Amino acid sequence: MWTNNLVQFARLVAELEAAGAFTEEIMGCVAASMDVTSQDVIELKDRAVRIWQEAVARANSPTGRDDLAAPDCPELAGDPCGVGGL
Repeated sequence: MWTNNLVQFARLVAELEAAGAFTEEIMGCVAASMDVTSQDVIELKDRAVRIWQEAVARANSPTGRDDLAAPDCPELAGDPCGVGGL
């Protein structure tokens, strides 16, 4: 799982969320920097947390798979770098 960028980026966001890093002030700054709304940033954060939770669940499943691609990003399936051609 360590070499899968999609999973590790999601993990980073999930860990920041767990540590309380996403304050209202920070969310506002991130939204302004990204030129999106605060709600968009919240959605991205929530999606990242969900990807990390799914990766952990898969890794702990009987098959032990950790080759997660985002469920709503099937174009990333089989992309070992998790960059989807970006």
